Amino acid sequence: MNDTIIFKVKIKPSAKENKIISFQGDAVKIALKVPPVRGKANKALLVLLADAFGVKQSQVLILRGDASRIKQVSITGSQKTLDEVMTEI
Repeated sequence: MNDTIIFKVKIKPSAKENKIISFQGDAVKIALKVPPVRGKANKALLVLLADAFGVKQSQVLILRGDASRIKQVSITGSQKTLDEVMTEI
């Protein structure tokens, strides 16, 4: 599967650890240790999603919501689906 996956995420900054938590409505809830300062949370999000989907960070993009807790992201070239990643958490 080499398609692009696009989905919403809801960020909880300044958490105890970086982790994908669960579905919350139509978004994936994600906890990040870093505060939302100078793009640190966005960078941590890209690292976490790249690791979860087994892709390079350059294959993960924030499409909307750069300065918001609710974002739309895309993952390109992953062999995993969103459902597969969610069952691994």
